[in-house]
Amino acid sequence: MINLFEKNSRNVLLIKQLNTLIGSNPNLTIRFHETQYPIPGRIVSILNKWLEILQKVFVRISTDSIMLSSLAPNITKIANMVHNTTEKQMQKAEDILTESENLNQAVENIVFSTKDAVNHSRNMLNLTAEAQDYGQASTQQTETVKQMMDETIKIINHLEAQSYKINNVMTAINDIASKTHVISLNASIQAAIAGEAGLGFSVIAQEVRNLSGNIIEATEEIQSEISDLLNQIQRAVGYVAKVETAVNESHHVISQADTSLKKVTHHHSILHQSLNTIADSTELQKLAMVSIIEKIKGISALSDDQSKEEDNLLQVVNSLNTHCDGLLIQVGSFRLQQHENAKQLAVSISSHPDIVQGNRATKEAKLKQIARQNDWIELLYITDASGRQVVSNISTKEVKTAYHSDGYGEDWKSRPWFAEVKKTRTVFISDVYRSKATDDFCFTVSTPVINSQNQFSGVLAIDVNFSHMISG
Repeated sequence: MINLFEKNSRNVLLIKQLNTLIGSNPNLTIRFHETQYPIPGRIVSILNKWLEILQKVFVRISTDSIMLSSLAPNITKIANMVHNTTEKQMQKAEDILTESENLNQAVENIVFSTKDAVNHSRNMLNLTAEAQDYGQASTQQTETVKQMMDETIKIINHLEAQSYKINNVMTAINDIASKTHVISLNASIQAAIAGEAGLGFSVIAQEVRNLSGNIIEATEEIQSEISDLLNQIQRAVGYVAKVETAVNESHHVISQADTSLKKVTHHHSILHQSLNTIADSTELQKLAMVSIIEKIKGISALSDDQSKEEDNLLQVVNSLNTHCDGLLIQVGSFRLQQHENAKQLAVSISSHPDIVQGNRATKEAKLKQIARQNDWIELLYITDASGRQVVSNISTKEVKTAYHSDGYGEDWKSRPWFAEVKKTRTVFISDVYRSKATDDFCFTVSTPVINSQNQFSGVLAIDVNFSHMISG
């Protein structure tokens, strides 16, 4: 029977090995050998198989966590980009909404102005129609006046003609009266010659002479009146002719005005129809703008909801990123084969003559060679025994350190990776952390540099890109 509580070298070794599995940094790289421990070989094989499986599981967890952690920043970046785009979209939607409302107000003003113009146009159309009616009435009245003037002219012309005829008759009467006067004068002379016998005839002749004289005076007076009448008729004819000319010109002007007014009415009717069409169109445009504004408000509301969902997405992604980081850091506390590989490389480098005995240039050349051969190395550096860095940071990549220098001359004596190595003279392996330089997950392996007199002369440290190493 096996007694694990018996104190002997084999039991001590077994307990020591088991303790490495339950410490703060469980070492999953150890293997049990059945000849070294007081347990059956079958159990040793099971333990080794279990450790092998466990290490693969942790490597797989680490790989998946690294993948998730690497995706999370990209998702966060994309989510931020989408969020920013949505914010811009919301701002643009607000700007479009504002401009649309301004445009809608302008359309409403146009609708109001167009309706007002339509009303004024309708009133103007009514006024032009009324003016056209007045124009037609004026045309008819001037036509009537023109006809009356024509009749008046005819009457005056007839009166003039009759006056000339009367004057001719009076001239004939005056001529007859003159001849009668001469005859009566001769008769009076003959009666006087006849003496007493011609006395009666003389009286008659005198009466005839007196009568003919009266007739002559009367005819001359009538001719004078007729002459005045003819002069008045001539003046009346002149006035009537002028009035007729004025009436004709007025009739022509009124006819032209009526024609122009008809054209104005026709064109204004077309304008009125166009204004009605514009009014109907602007009314439809107003309805369309109201619909557009409602749709933009809907887009703005959807953008707002989308922004809130993106905020939730960002919170989820950040939470995922935090949990992945936490998970990887916890997994990184286990010592896997990758830790062992980095440890072995650090130990082999620290004992190389170029590192132990070389000057700064020789040390840096050797470190560059090692960095080129192992692409999972983020930084290589060496300190002296006091903790001051004696070489520049060596890397095959462009790494910007948090202290913004190449590291040469920096004092690291208070850092755990130096202080622990100086104190214990053993290899130090840090837990996994996120590098500030590359944002990748890393761990630091540091080992003492021992000179030819077997004295502690400094520390060689490797910052290992755990993300790259575990995925490689």
